[in-house]
Amino acid sequence: MVVYNDLDEGAFSLPIIHALSCSSKGTRAQLLSILQSRQENNGMSKDVKKLFVQKLEEAGSLEYTRNIAQDLSAEAKQKLSVYEEVTGVKNWIFRLILCHLTL
Repeated sequence: MVVYNDLDEGAFSLPIIHALSCSSKGTRAQLLSILQSRQENNGMSKDVKKLFVQKLEEAGSLEYTRNIAQDLSAEAKQKLSVYEEVTGVKNWIFRLILCHLTL
């Protein structure tokens, strides 16, 4: 799961940023505490990662991220269609890339 990789790397991905900005003070403090402990302990256990992802789900952050990705995918496909219509040429390489990026 991508979120697990982000937790291992210490990245602040969109679901994490969303959860931190939309959660209650208590949940935000818990998430920040988990992130801080990751730095101090050189990583997170599987159980802590599961708890963190559960908090992201409760905050609606994974669904929010999924919706953003779907919107961006639809917009890219629409722009590709316009480009192909203007040029009169199908861009199969870009279509393949979009296919691989689709959730």
